[in-house]
Amino acid sequence: QAVACFQQVLVLDPKRAAIYCKLGCVHFALAELDDALDCLDRAIQLQPDYAEAWLNRGVVHHAQGLIHDAAADATEAVRCNPESIDALLNQAWLFRQLKKFPEATSAYQHVIALQPDHAVAYSGLGNICAELRQYDSAIQYFHQATSHRPDFVDAYCDWADVFYAQNQYEAAAAKYQQAIDLKPDFVRAHFHLGLVLLDQEKHQQALDQLQRTLKIQPDLTIAHIKLAATLHELGRYSEERAAYRRALELDKTSMMAHSGLLFALNDDPECSPVDYLRQAQYFGDVAQAQAQPFIDWPLLPQSGERLRVGFVSGDMRTHPVGYFLENVLNELDSTRFELFAYNIYPLEDELTARIKPLFTEWRELYMLQVDDATAAKTIRDDGIHILVDLGGHTRFNRLPMFAWKPAPVQVSWLGYGASTALPSMDYVLVDAISVPEHHHQYFTESLSYLPETRLCFTPPKAADGLAVSELPALENGYITFGCFQNLRKLNDAVLALWGRVLAALPTAHLLIKNKQIEDEATRRLFRQRLLAAKIPLDRVTMEGQSTYREYLEAYADVDLLLDTFPFSGGTTTCEALWMGVPTLTLAGDRLIGRQGASFMTCVGLPDWVADSVEDYVAKAVAHASDVNQLASLRAELRQRMAASPLVNAAQFARHLEHAFAVMWQQRRESLKL
Repeated sequence: QAVACFQQVLVLDPKRAAIYCKLGCVHFALAELDDALDCLDRAIQLQPDYAEAWLNRGVVHHAQGLIHDAAADATEAVRCNPESIDALLNQAWLFRQLKKFPEATSAYQHVIALQPDHAVAYSGLGNICAELRQYDSAIQYFHQATSHRPDFVDAYCDWADVFYAQNQYEAAAAKYQQAIDLKPDFVRAHFHLGLVLLDQEKHQQALDQLQRTLKIQPDLTIAHIKLAATLHELGRYSEERAAYRRALELDKTSMMAHSGLLFALNDDPECSPVDYLRQAQYFGDVAQAQAQPFIDWPLLPQSGERLRVGFVSGDMRTHPVGYFLENVLNELDSTRFELFAYNIYPLEDELTARIKPLFTEWRELYMLQVDDATAAKTIRDDGIHILVDLGGHTRFNRLPMFAWKPAPVQVSWLGYGASTALPSMDYVLVDAISVPEHHHQYFTESLSYLPETRLCFTPPKAADGLAVSELPALENGYITFGCFQNLRKLNDAVLALWGRVLAALPTAHLLIKNKQIEDEATRRLFRQRLLAAKIPLDRVTMEGQSTYREYLEAYADVDLLLDTFPFSGGTTTCEALWMGVPTLTLAGDRLIGRQGASFMTCVGLPDWVADSVEDYVAKAVAHASDVNQLASLRAELRQRMAASPLVNAAQFARHLEHAFAVMWQQRRESLKL
């Protein structure tokens, strides 16, 4: 009706710019963007200095995704009316989106000059300082914003975000709570308070907060994803998978939800390798559909020139990826390979400092700051020949960026134990134990086999000066089994098998150590699961998180480890071997379930690999019953491991170099170079 009325007025007087402007606004409200733009253009043709028409034209251009055009329109609106606060605020906001911070700052300051108590302008300046990591200045601006407008809930949340960015969790939580007190149904504050509590490892409180968030906004996809992460920490794994699936129902394109579900499925004994691959291929198809892959690459080397190898990871620090990467990087031949690092998560430590100098370039491509297209272009412009993903579907990954094909050869290695199922991922590095020939069907990538082992462990520096202890059973008079793995791997099938082992050895004890067990609700639930598996609680000791050195020292209390399935131990198995403690492992039906078998075979202990649950129980009883043999093995295990391919970084580096050279030669042939 409004459109008809305005059109009737224009029939009578076709030169009324204000009517064209109003009609354009109505078309915009009806989502008729092209018609809105036509009307606003007509208004400007009739009255070139019509500030409101320029302002609304910018709004339409922004809705069309034309942010540069929108900023130009906003600038025209300010030119036409330099004292229009609405025009200045719109201009400032658009300049912020374009990262033109000096121009945005000038616009906000102009607003404050016109209206010294304008809270939104102060908040805008605070957000600019926050983006520039000028946190003290940001806090001052947010303080001014809320002083002028005490009910400004967005400013309280922005203020909290600054504290959160600096890991000042208590201060952040207080500001989020202040926003909630002012506006009890404020979703943003509830959600971010949940994230703070999750980072503080207050898992039950985080769960409560995220559930409140979803009660207010049930269709908030990211809240379901973070709810899944919280349920994971609480050991409620079936609920975790359900939360990821709910997120995917809401947004089938959510890469975070896809990766979260795939990682969670690695722990699910009900998920077969075929089921896993089917779900992973769905992820691969969605990721590939969102990308625009490169089909040519600069700086392709001539024969004999160095290959540029890039490593993409958020875990190049004190983390399992860092432990397995450090010594290999030290040994790679710098005359043949030039190394580039693409760090995707802003967390660094002493291990990071040790490996940084090994790279020609260290680039920060943080997920929240650099989109996939920009990250891919950066890597392509660096002339990377072989790009190695170290994360797979773990928490910090950039697999969707790999869909853009920024390098002619792309490889999955180290940080993940299954297919990424990304069509643009060319290879996955494996060994013959972890992926026997009949398991090829579980991968979409080509398999590149490394001799002996797909991984090379760096002995922990925290163990320097820490000798292998004597076998505790010699003093205790009974065997102590142990498991120091993440609680998510201890599914009911694993506990049931351990129950059979303990039933066969009535004096044996079990030591469980992980960070999740510190949470009282989690501990209570785990006790119930132990009882259901017929494991007597008086024979179980549970320990929480400790320093890394204390964690290594705790192996002095364990005679042998019991491995998990279908997700077997990785870093814990290697750390235990270094501390003289062998692991009884079950060779599973997938890579992630066979890495324990690969490690134990690599150090010359194939008799510690079971091929069935019955064999697992029999081997547990046999090894536990031969205390003298256990004591002898413990005394020599560190030396045995040191002499094995599992820690021979120089030899492993040669194998890795050969694999890279073969991959590159095959790519050269396909490109007809």
